[in-house]
Amino acid sequence: MGLDGAQGGRRGIDAGPWDVREGGRPRTELADLGGLLVPLLPGEEVRVGVPRNSDQVVSVTVARSPRALRLQAWHAQRSDAWAEVRQGFAANVLDMGGEARECAGPYGAEPRCEVLGEVLTTGRPAWTSFSVFGCDGPGWMLRAVASGVGADRGPADWSYAFFAGTVVAPSAVPTVVPASPVGFGSFQPGLHLKPVLLRVPDGGAATTTGPLPLADRWW
Repeated sequence: MGLDGAQGGRRGIDAGPWDVREGGRPRTELADLGGLLVPLLPGEEVRVGVPRNSDQVVSVTVARSPRALRLQAWHAQRSDAWAEVRQGFAANVLDMGGEARECAGPYGAEPRCEVLGEVLTTGRPAWTSFSVFGCDGPGWMLRAVASGVGADRGPADWSYAFFAGTVVAPSAVPTVVPASPVGFGSFQPGLHLKPVLLRVPDGGAATTTGPLPLADRWW
């Protein structure tokens, strides 16, 4: 099963994230995005991520000002895929001249990072902080990137509860092409992992407040 769930629980038994085939998961209301079912709240800003030169949805970003959480899942046959991806993620940050330190979080070790980027509205350089956590499930790996103000907060942060309430449905949308890097390719897992594909809900709106532009930001 890979890493244990938050607060020491057992993922798939008494803690999430959950696999859609697991019967013990809480029966809460979820937004169906195909490969991921997520616990959205009214008024949340939600964007789906589409790689360049592709029309396939591979990630979802949820914003609760002033922070955002991006979720993406991959098909993975190995039970230790997340450990390899976590270590590679931190190494890539350091190679770029950023900072990365491993801290203990509800889902085990998680890189907390800073990288120099630019403000989208002004183009000026600015440091961006984010934390990365994830876990392995039966045939999949789920990764979360929490960014913005408060991205390095403790276990009470809303992003952990959101992650725990997410359900992965790896076969909901057929995967027909190899994985493609999304946005900032250096931070993507190796091409031996294929993305769990998502879909925009019927009507074209991937948000509880109305349609939003597709996000192509690397984090």
